[in-house]
Amino acid sequence: MRMRDMEAAIAVYECGSFSKAAEVIGTSQPAVSMAVQRLEKDLKISLFDRTGAGVRATQEGSAAIKAFLKITNIIDELRDSAETNTLLKIGVTPLLSGRDVTRMLQEAFPDHTGGLDVEFCESSQILGRQDLDVRVTIPSLRKKSAFCIELRTAWIGVDNGIFIFCRQEAEVWQRARSALLNSGYPVRKTITVNDCGYAYHMAAAGAGFTPCVMTRGISFQNDVLTTLPELPPARIDIFAQYDMANQLRAVLSTLD
Repeated sequence: MRMRDMEAAIAVYECGSFSKAAEVIGTSQPAVSMAVQRLEKDLKISLFDRTGAGVRATQEGSAAIKAFLKITNIIDELRDSAETNTLLKIGVTPLLSGRDVTRMLQEAFPDHTGGLDVEFCESSQILGRQDLDVRVTIPSLRKKSAFCIELRTAWIGVDNGIFIFCRQEAEVWQRARSALLNSGYPVRKTITVNDCGYAYHMAAAGAGFTPCVMTRGISFQNDVLTTLPELPPARIDIFAQYDMANQLRAVLSTLD
């Protein structure tokens, strides 16, 4: 017997209709009918009485459905246990601080015992990786996620005419440079670095100014500049299994 066939029969039992069951499990009515027929052939019983206006389980069918429910519950528990004990590989944009990511992972995966392998790397690299279970990135032209959140971007550092530009996640710095040019702000010098964290810390140390993705817990709150042009928010995309992505987005929204 197939797991999907049992799930289809359970849906028919709970909905009292083949068509409604098909809607619930996201398939067609003929597919549900075929699934039930396969089970009836394997078990050599009739699961449902189809003679009335609705669909009702036969006496034998009702007993079989109860057994299907036990089987599917056991398999779901085994799957949940396997997922909890599996190492999760996570790629995260370096626009987010280590403190933010730590909180995000602690709140999103409080019961995960299999370990978390976290890599901070550029979004273009993360999106190209097939070995990652979770991807937290800025959006690209070729790939965007329905699970996203916009975080405030602000200038940090000192207003001394020195712009600190980062090659990593360069799209964010290019937007910031455009904001400076469009406002006519005079940039005396540009310092280019390879890492977002270096850009943040150089600006906080007084070397110049740079854009920073701001959250309530980030340590650069006291370094925010209000004298420079306003910056657009940074969109963060999450690619993961539905429940996982939904939980991560919920946690990220509390960081804003």
